[in-house]
Amino acid sequence: MTLPALEEIKMPFDGAFLNSVINELNSTVLGARIEKILQPGTDEIILQLHTNTGSTRLLLSSSPSNPRIQLTNIPKKNPDVPPPFCMLLRKHITGGRIVDVAQRDFDRIAEITIQTKNDLQDITHKKLIIEMMGKYSNIILTDSDYKIFDCAKRVSGDMSSVRELFPGLTYEKPPQSGKRDPRLCTQEELPIDDGSFSESFFSDSFCGISIPTGRELMLYARKTDSNPLGLFFEKINSSKPVTYTNAKGKNDILPYKYESVDSDFKEWDSPSELLDSFYALCDSENKLRQYTSNITKVLHNNITRAEKKKALLEKELDDVKDNDKNRLYGELLTANIYMLSKGMEKVTVQNYYCDDLPEIEIPLRKELTPSENIQRYYKRYTKGKNAYAEITKQLAETEAETEYLRSQLYNTQFCTEFDEIDEIASELEKLGYVKHKAKQKDNKNNKNKAATAPQHFVTSAGRDVYVGKNNKQNEYLTHRMAADDDIWLHAKNIAASHVILKCAGKMPEQCITEAAVLAAYNSSARGATKIPVDYCFKKNVRKPSGAKPGYVIYDNYYTIVVDGTQEAVNKIIHGENNDEKVFR
Repeated sequence: MTLPALEEIKMPFDGAFLNSVINELNSTVLGARIEKILQPGTDEIILQLHTNTGSTRLLLSSSPSNPRIQLTNIPKKNPDVPPPFCMLLRKHITGGRIVDVAQRDFDRIAEITIQTKNDLQDITHKKLIIEMMGKYSNIILTDSDYKIFDCAKRVSGDMSSVRELFPGLTYEKPPQSGKRDPRLCTQEELPIDDGSFSESFFSDSFCGISIPTGRELMLYARKTDSNPLGLFFEKINSSKPVTYTNAKGKNDILPYKYESVDSDFKEWDSPSELLDSFYALCDSENKLRQYTSNITKVLHNNITRAEKKKALLEKELDDVKDNDKNRLYGELLTANIYMLSKGMEKVTVQNYYCDDLPEIEIPLRKELTPSENIQRYYKRYTKGKNAYAEITKQLAETEAETEYLRSQLYNTQFCTEFDEIDEIASELEKLGYVKHKAKQKDNKNNKNKAATAPQHFVTSAGRDVYVGKNNKQNEYLTHRMAADDDIWLHAKNIAASHVILKCAGKMPEQCITEAAVLAAYNSSARGATKIPVDYCFKKNVRKPSGAKPGYVIYDNYYTIVVDGTQEAVNKIIHGENNDEKVFR
């Protein structure tokens, strides 16, 4: 196992920002007593602390995408049964006091020393180590000699040839490829920049230095003759952390305002306050993504199954396409039965269905009588005719099922709320795609719970537009909320949301165009510049009997081609088509 470099992980939480957090923790939690230990997720631990100024919570995260250590004010839901690692931590460090918080080698590793008492009431020390290194992130509990009690993620020899993390082993720090702790580097040891240093000199030479931080240090080195590292640590200790938008247009964090970064900065009172805000949305998106992963997997598997079934049915349909030949053979043999006798393997007769009366050779079974050979071909024709009808029916059903599953897959991609995913899961459960789950205690309350709300827009002319985000919302919009004289829109022949334009029988051109843009954007063709969108009065939209949720047919419709990009939608949302704001 080779640990990736900071720039490969693409994470803003580097050693410099961790140093800022460590400084904050040393001024707030030293001497704090651990009152409770919670594990809201598989990769998150929360230590509820009692300090001289009151209670606070320390979050330790080994999330692959957002690993960190920080104080937090965001409440998190805990499982009914604590995980084993949580129970182990409760056994060893509940009631203990935090006596030190350190950053090892300026890397992305925090080490919390906790003073506890053993069964004989002797004072002992435990180490809680948080490694924040992308997918290799971990939380490890050891004794004072670094003997491992357990880890949030155990690493066996089969998983890594570099080091193992297992109960009973001695903890070893990840290898650093010869990089040094920048805090231990003196002015005399730091080479003088003669203009030959590369941009990555500091990040290649020292632990915990990301590319942006390395650029900042290079700027200091070229501006002054003093040790840039000393000035850097001084600024971390005396400045406020900031958020900003990086060169890729994404939000990022820094321990203070870097001179080498050209951006608008927002200052925060503390690193933990910044991290609570910065990661709140990230954590929500990650949890939603994890929550939908099982549904997405079910849909992908069923789509693959349906496509395989379709291929088999098409092959079977191709096999019975020549079925009329069996009927022809039966009729020709009937007309020429006088030429047949038992024991014949074939017979040549004239095909009187063709004008030139060509001769045709018909295979026979010698063990059958002439009548039996004739009946054999008629039976094969009847069987083929029935098979053709059944295969055609199954093929249509399979194609409809595939279309339904693809529409549900589209719906999951653009859901922004857990309740919206729950509605999709409930629908799939009723149709047998998802295994039935045991009823929960609060199911009675859930029955009375209102459905999630569709998206609501207002056109430049003040007309309401509603966009469904799953089939339950689509059904509600089309069959319950919309009046017969409202306009119904849908991207043509692809998975897309149902869109309703409230217009009371009138069809204003600009409003239809704006609603069509929303329909195009909320489809599987999102991002394309020319997307055909069908629209008609809602009275022309019908749901066939027995059709799956969200499936409709419509007639008397028109088609408009519109732009389905984010920029086109922004013009509607921000009112660029009109002086007034059109989104609410």
